[in-house]
Amino acid sequence: MKTVTGDQTFVFQVPANLPCYGDWDFVVYPGEFELYASTMIETLTAHITHNRWHYLAMLIGAGWYRDHKQYLRLRKLLRGPFDREESALAEFQSTIWCLASCAIFSRRFASFYCPKCQQKYAPTDGVLEPWAFGEELAAHGGHRLECPKSHTVYSIMEWNS
Repeated sequence: MKTVTGDQTFVFQVPANLPCYGDWDFVVYPGEFELYASTMIETLTAHITHNRWHYLAMLIGAGWYRDHKQYLRLRKLLRGPFDREESALAEFQSTIWCLASCAIFSRRFASFYCPKCQQKYAPTDGVLEPWAFGEELAAHGGHRLECPKSHTVYSIMEWNS
């Protein structure tokens, strides 16, 4: 899908010092991504639509139901005029981190910044690399996005054996 020029964007800061980073055999330099609001709305809507009957069947307060409510609130915020400051999106950082992988790995974002290089890059400048840690039934892995100088600026676990 093409992103319309002039699409509203917001800045997403990859969380720093997550416990999972300690398990990986590479360093994550938490990057900054200028994400398209429309792409995130599309991803949120897909999650909401796909899982709505499951979420609605759960007891209020269950973890997945809380996630569902979080998705609804974030989608509402992104659909309207919103403050591009981090403060408006602060409570949604972990949700965005989990859901942004689709946009980041498909290069459907405006730009990214590598804090190690102190350089801003276009989506096509990033290098997508698969990774795995562990072996057999004690392994996990996924993909990561690196800047042209091989600094990992975004990574997320996509599978766990």
